[in-house]
Amino acid sequence: MKGCAEPVEATSTPRHRHPGDLEPADSGGIECAVSIGFSEFALQHGDEYTFRPEEYTTSDNVRIALAKAVPKLDWGMIWCR
Repeated sequence: MKGCAEPVEATSTPRHRHPGDLEPADSGGIECAVSIGFSEFALQHGDEYTFRPEEYTTSDNVRIALAKAVPKLDWGMIWCR
């Protein structure tokens, strides 16, 4: 089984983003999940204790959604199976 890369310390440096920008998201966690066999992903927005994903999508679609997300405003969890 492949191992995942070491965690990278997050920085608090803000960067200006425009709606619609598709900058590459930090997808290290997604790549790690793909490398150990996960192929379906779902995004959870916010903090809902009883949330369970009803639909899953590809890792590419999740990366696109994350690239459009606004840091510290859009947050949640990535589910994978």
